[in-house]
Amino acid sequence: RFPDLPAGLRYLSIWLSHEEGDEYGNPLPDLSPLGRLTALRWLEVYADQTRFDLGLVAGARELAHLDVQSGQLIRPGTLARFERLRFLDITQSRIRDLTPLSGHQRLEAIHADYSRVERLPGGQLPALRELLVTGAEVSPEERRRFRKANPHCQVSRTWKEMFDAAVAGADRLLLIDGTEKPDEKDPLLFEWRDSEAVPEFLRALEFDDPRCGTSCFCGPGYPAVEIRAGEELRLRIGIKHSGHVLAIPALEQGDASVTKASAEALVAWVRTNGGEKFRDVFQEATDARAPLMRRYARYQELLPPRVIRSIEDDWDAEVLRTFAGLVPDAVERGRLYLRLLGVGDAPWNETHGFEGTNLDHWLPSLEAETLWTAVAAGRDDAETKRGAARWFLGERVGAGSNSEALLRLARYALASPRRFNRQRTMVTLAEIGGPAARELLALVVAEKVKPRGLPEGASKPDEYSVYRLRDQKEKDVSDAEFAKSLLEGAADGGR
Repeated sequence: RFPDLPAGLRYLSIWLSHEEGDEYGNPLPDLSPLGRLTALRWLEVYADQTRFDLGLVAGARELAHLDVQSGQLIRPGTLARFERLRFLDITQSRIRDLTPLSGHQRLEAIHADYSRVERLPGGQLPALRELLVTGAEVSPEERRRFRKANPHCQVSRTWKEMFDAAVAGADRLLLIDGTEKPDEKDPLLFEWRDSEAVPEFLRALEFDDPRCGTSCFCGPGYPAVEIRAGEELRLRIGIKHSGHVLAIPALEQGDASVTKASAEALVAWVRTNGGEKFRDVFQEATDARAPLMRRYARYQELLPPRVIRSIEDDWDAEVLRTFAGLVPDAVERGRLYLRLLGVGDAPWNETHGFEGTNLDHWLPSLEAETLWTAVAAGRDDAETKRGAARWFLGERVGAGSNSEALLRLARYALASPRRFNRQRTMVTLAEIGGPAARELLALVVAEKVKPRGLPEGASKPDEYSVYRLRDQKEKDVSDAEFAKSLLEGAADGGR
């Protein structure tokens, strides 16, 4: 319950988390009592993936500081009522239109980095001195319009502007293969010092600002091109898992993504000018990345464009609402979720693309009975069966199933090309117990279940088992040995 707060309260900080409740499963409080706080001067609302209705504080006409980060703002037109507002922070928020602030007389700073802002305030804002919109969706034309009307305001630079500043004076391009060894430098594959080559390479870069600013733990990406001014490293352009990501260490702003067309142009330029050795290294990196790229392409075939946009907004609850609107039949929706989970016949101990969100949010939003009906409807579809096997045998063991349906899935999963999936299925069968489950394990011991081949274009089978037999030091355990151990364990437990 939202606490009773004095009507004269001037300073308030609220932390909201998740659309349906906080991280501990508690429901979000009713925030309507905020309407009583008409004396507020300073309000901070951290609305992580949560909708916050600005209309609730429309009566706070003295509000000077408003910080609403990482959420979806409802009734953003309320901003026009805050005539005394001096500071606004909507970093990473899902708000697109700031025109309600057009002509604001007192506003001094707007922080909207990595938000969804597309439209900036119109007219002159005489007090505004700082506008931060790095990574937002503001077009170059909108930036120019705003700067022309407000020359006194410092507008944050685009990624292209930051890049140009970082590489000013660069005169060397070094191509490295990225082999990482202790106390050794990256082997040099090629170097360009041509006065025309460096500008030509740099001109090919076009940034995808809304996708910039994030980072991962994959390293700088290899093979890579280092941009240097003499010996000073200015920039490293690395081919990472997405295929078109740049790491900019000098700016400490995370990774910067270039557009797909720019990435293709850069790769073509380096392949043309880098010689045979680079082509070999690049092909190796491309081959390793190709299966994941094919999976992403398949996701795009299965998902409606509106859902993809909601996912890009990182808005789990909004995605579920979009799914429900576009696929109103729960069984069909369940089958879509299962097919997405079955793309590529991936190892169950890995998550890529939308799998994490699917496992944490989409599939749990449906009843187990609905999902089993979806399994029956897709019994002839390989992606549906693979996704159902992972869900019911690897994640939610046997949830809401009849034993016959689960055992049919287990028989299919025991033929997975992935060792982890096969052995996880065996563990599930041992947990279920009963004559039919033991019979399936006995088939594995007798080597009468053969792994099927991978779908075309999938990554090669993994040979790693996370399971170990008792008193066995080696991690590599054959399916027959593993199944035999489980049967022996069940027999020991039954005595």
